Amino acid sequence: MPENEWLTLNFTLPKEPSRIRVSIWRKLKKCGSVNIGQSIWLLPVSEENISIFKAISKEIFQHKGIAYVMKSIFITETIPENNY
Repeated sequence: MPENEWLTLNFTLPKEPSRIRVSIWRKLKKCGSVNIGQSIWLLPVSEENISIFKAISKEIFQHKGIAYVMKSIFITETIPENNY
């Protein structure tokens, strides 16, 4: 597996009740995932982390949300300031 390969979770949840979003956020933080954008979270690819993101995705679906779990390879680490 490439060194720069990541497991990515992207999701949406209904705005209410907010306690569900907070619960998901806490689970994502507790497992060590990193937030790189609105509802986009990363973990290194591993069987354990795939299981974690699948379990969190299942909970998101149970609360009428949508979740995508993907493997991602980042081409660049940062975007130069002049290219926005």
